[in-house]
Amino acid sequence: MEISTKLRYGARALAELGLTYPKRPVPARELAEQQGLSVKYLEHILSALKAAGIVNSKRGMSGGYELARSPEQITMKAVFNALEGSTAPVKCVENPEICSQYDDCPTRPVWEELRDSIDGVLGSTTIADLTERIRSSAKYGKTTYQI
Repeated sequence: MEISTKLRYGARALAELGLTYPKRPVPARELAEQQGLSVKYLEHILSALKAAGIVNSKRGMSGGYELARSPEQITMKAVFNALEGSTAPVKCVENPEICSQYDDCPTRPVWEELRDSIDGVLGSTTIADLTERIRSSAKYGKTTYQI
């Protein structure tokens, strides 16, 4: 299983928005520059997060994106669901009707346990947790001098 760039970049953008919550919206261009992304790709991600009710957008000179609720209330599971969909590693875990061997499958419990573990980690990790990791990192708040 590999996490898509869409989810990785979306989570990092939300962590950055958590740093400014609730002070000000952040323009997509500023977020894109912080993450080293194209504005167009980031806006695509932010659009999906907005549709899921995770971010709001404001137009105008002081516009941009902001978290729709506090960072403590947004879990990585909600972000995953908005950007990726189900955490089930195989389709039959979410949709038993598609598998004729669902009831007798020796591997189904493994896939269900894997999904439940993933859901547990994502459900217990919030944007506030990610924001705290940024604040406690060695790079945050340090001035860099270049000659």
